[in-house]
Amino acid sequence: MFPTTHPFRPARLGAGLLVGVALTVTACTGSPAAGTEQATETPHGYVEGASEVAEPQVGLAYAQRGSGTLSILDLAGETTESVDLVAEAETLVEDGRFAYVGDGDRTVEIVDTGVWTVDHSDHVHYYRAPATAVGTITLDAPIASIVGHEGYTAIGTSDGTVTLLDRKALESGDVTVVGELRSSAPVPFAVPYRGHLLLAGATGMSAVDASGADVRAMGAGCAAPEGWAILRGAVAIGCDDGVLVVRQKAGADRDVLLPYPTAGDRVRVFGHRPRSNEAAAVAGNGVWNVHTSEETLVHAPMPGTVVAAGSPANGESVLGLDDTGSVHIAATEGGAVLASSSLVPAGTNGPLLIDTTRAYLADPAASTVYELDYADNLRVARTFETGARPDLIVEVGR
Repeated sequence: MFPTTHPFRPARLGAGLLVGVALTVTACTGSPAAGTEQATETPHGYVEGASEVAEPQVGLAYAQRGSGTLSILDLAGETTESVDLVAEAETLVEDGRFAYVGDGDRTVEIVDTGVWTVDHSDHVHYYRAPATAVGTITLDAPIASIVGHEGYTAIGTSDGTVTLLDRKALESGDVTVVGELRSSAPVPFAVPYRGHLLLAGATGMSAVDASGADVRAMGAGCAAPEGWAILRGAVAIGCDDGVLVVRQKAGADRDVLLPYPTAGDRVRVFGHRPRSNEAAAVAGNGVWNVHTSEETLVHAPMPGTVVAAGSPANGESVLGLDDTGSVHIAATEGGAVLASSSLVPAGTNGPLLIDTTRAYLADPAASTVYELDYADNLRVARTFETGARPDLIVEVGR
């Protein structure tokens, strides 16, 4: 049975513009007919209602837990735009463009943050538009996972259902269910990848289409899959027995399990910068670093107990936040500590957000976000006072 939806509340936009959209749960509507005058005159990269810009429009979307507001901090202009929510924020996930605000139970509200990147491999487009609330969707069981990429947003619930939304329709303001899958994994999820989906099962991953039909065989196992990273041309999946890497090689899809090389907590959450080949994850007493193109998994020990990790994808180092509130940079090989900084109170659990040149760490109690230059010994480049507590924070526009 498909889930129910609720009418959206229009966003409060910084420019004072209200954009109305319809919310539906129906089959996909047809796209405009090919060969129309509009299609022939549309320039490359044109997106209706958006401005194409020369630089990435990176921002930080954040919310105070239990509040009805999502704030989006523009890192370039240092201005903040706010969107009114129907749901009270308890969880927050992003997919580069859309922010998914969960109520901690069965409802998620989708916000178009108005900043996004389109990567065509040989060139990249950057866009900006007003932020707006798209709508909400309520499912039949508590939400366990949300993964948005390419043409789908996959929402896994505790009953093993993975509901598929048409992600392209979200761009037009429609919440449209296009299928349901069944997952037997402890945390049900599916990762959109190259036009199909990598569906989690109890003992491994399978490659399926939106109807659940297999599209190809996967040879590598993955016990109790949990945690994923969508990287440049690859996906990394956390498993009890290692990290599964799915990628293209020599024109064909390849999947390989990289066993954990030493003892440590299994991977559950990855941290990585956009469009990279590396991702990091907490290893308890250190950090795991997976390099998908080299198919390597290494362990970098760190002081203290690591609670959040990220990879700058420089092939040399990893970042970790420990339970004392200290951030460390360690060498990927051997774990020698290269720099440390104590900024937040003990017990701060992150996340540690990683961009192409900076890292971001929130101190919710102080309503502050620190921007760290990880290439300059964790120098504090900027400090942002957020007003509302940034209990939940993600990077958007990636």
